[in-house]
Amino acid sequence: MTASVGSRAPRGWEACVPPHVAAAWKPLAVELGHGETTQAVTLGSGPALVLVPPLVGWKESMWAQAHGLAGRFRTVVYDLRERGRREVSWRTHLDDLERVSARLAPGRFALLGHSLGGALALQWAVERPERVTALVLSSTYAHIRFDPAAWWTRFAVQGAALAMNRWLPEAWALAGARRLSRRGLWVYDPGCDEAQLRLVRAGVRAARPGVA
Repeated sequence: MTASVGSRAPRGWEACVPPHVAAAWKPLAVELGHGETTQAVTLGSGPALVLVPPLVGWKESMWAQAHGLAGRFRTVVYDLRERGRREVSWRTHLDDLERVSARLAPGRFALLGHSLGGALALQWAVERPERVTALVLSSTYAHIRFDPAAWWTRFAVQGAALAMNRWLPEAWALAGARRLSRRGLWVYDPGCDEAQLRLVRAGVRAARPGVA
């Protein structure tokens, strides 16, 4: 008997994305050892590319990147382990990436990570440089540090955005998200479309407050 330990996207996430995206999204279970599994999705064909999601952990948070890159790459994206009462170790995350890549991207591949996913990708590439053809890092970090100049964005703007998405009615929350997008604030940028704004809101509403 196996147990799924991967993060789970909010129910109904499919309604937030274009229909052709949901139709092509076919998760499969990947063994992580010790009777544990996570889910992954593989799209497209060509050179292998593995995407590592951010702290929220669910692969669906990177649907836009996965589908955009699938035209040129065999793109793999998977669920990070779900954060619970017990912290998941850095080593465990790196071992999971090893097992997922061995199953779905054997040999050499490009590696792209966002935020926490970028930190994991960076450390894995340091340990396994012979496997990595290219390394792309987005909004990532080598260690956690809060510069006083970033406190306004980190705490005030982020706190307001989380509260807006979690508690305001959808129309109001989306209107606020559009304003943030135009200014490139929080996780938004001017390239965000309505599907991405709705998916961010769904994720915030589904996440436990402690994780958020």
